[in-house]
Amino acid sequence: MFDRIRPHLPNWLSGLRLALAPVLLGLAWLGLSDLFLALLITAFATDAADGFLARRFRVASEAGAKLDSRADLATWSVLPVSVWLLMPDFVEAELGWIALLVASLAATLCVGFLRWGRMPSYHTWGAKASAILLAFSLIAVLAGAPIWPIRLAAAFAFVSMMEEIAITVILPRWQTDVPSVWHASQLR
Repeated sequence: MFDRIRPHLPNWLSGLRLALAPVLLGLAWLGLSDLFLALLITAFATDAADGFLARRFRVASEAGAKLDSRADLATWSVLPVSVWLLMPDFVEAELGWIALLVASLAATLCVGFLRWGRMPSYHTWGAKASAILLAFSLIAVLAGAPIWPIRLAAAFAFVSMMEEIAITVILPRWQTDVPSVWHASQLR
């Protein structure tokens, strides 16, 4: 039975994360911060698990990488509004950092669409590290921890997104799973 489910599990996890994005927004709208935090942790856990399982079960695919990227985009896109609904004072105080993240993500996507006509899906080491840093620091802030770790994570995420722009410029053709700008230069 598990052998029939195993090849689909990574994509189901990405699909679950995609489906959780509007639910997270709804929970924030309703002010259900505890449930929001629990589902946010679930969404971040599916992000960690889907790629790991795809590689472990040897079922990684271009379609799975695209689904993962779309689920990431959906999740991270609802977070600024969701956090604003739950913690408006925090968003007001950190608006510069939030604007930097949103602008750099928008720039990364725009450059990808201009160059390839589609969203980049590199899954770089930097993007993975910044997602982990942002996820843990955001969860900590939502739970009442100090703000400085999220600022550090935001700066790291900015650098990571600039690397993705450089990868888009360097690559000779669109492809998924380019670990770093160095790897992109080797593909040139």
